[in-house]
Parts: sequence; C-alpha cells; structure tokens
Amino acid sequence: MATKAILVVDPDRFSLALLTQILELEGYEASAAHSLAEATTLLSNSHFDLFITEALCQSKPLDFDPSFLTKIRALVGDTPVILISTYASSGMVRRGDFGLADVVPKPFDIDDLVRKVNRVLDNAEPRLEETR
Repeated sequence: MATKAILVVDPDRFSLALLTQILELEGYEASAAHSLAEATTLLSNSHFDLFITEALCQSKPLDFDPSFLTKIRALVGDTPVILISTYASSGMVRRGDFGLADVVPKPFDIDDLVRKVNRVLDNAEPRLEETR
C-alpha cells in the first residue's frame, strides 16, 4: 500500500514544522505550505490524501477567517480536510462545518491528532487513480 500524502497549511512556522514532523514519524508523507498560494502550487503538482489547515486570515494571521475554509474546500475538491485551530476549542467551528472531516483544537494533543488523521484516512473513499 502506498504511503498516504498529507498537505499541511499553517502560517505559523513552528506549528507547521511540528505537524509535519509528527506526521512523518507516523509514516505519512507530509508536505508544508505557509499560505493558500503555496498550497495552490503544491496541489497543482501533486496528489494529496488529506489536507490539514489552520483557518487564519492570510493578511491578519491571528484572525479566524471562515472564507479561507470555503476557498480550501473549493481548491481541494473531495480531499478530506482537517482543521487544526485555536478557534476549534471555542466551538466556533465543528466537524462537518465547511465539509470538514474533523477538527483538532490547538493546543493539540499529539495522540488525538494522530487518531483523527488515521480515522479520516481509513474512512476516505479510494480516489479514482488509486483504484486503477
């Protein structure tokens, strides 16, 4: 079975490095992007099985931006999306909102993150190119 590829988008370089390292230690192929523009470039050149993102405003990195999630959903199509955010713990956004496969509150518990990633990937429909 092929290694699952995950794209992580977070403007915070520390969070991004930590998330990609955790995912790689779990055996996933993790790619990192700091912005929607970087994510768009990576998505146009590669296939990803999961998309993990923070929904922060690109111009004001500490502000929650729900429209970012709408843009992400349009960009990734049927690829599952997990939101990892400080706003998740406040109940502002939940699993199912914006088509989110799951939500992980920051600060996050590593075991909780890994459990949710595994669950989402285990439940994901096989992509057409994978079934050929």
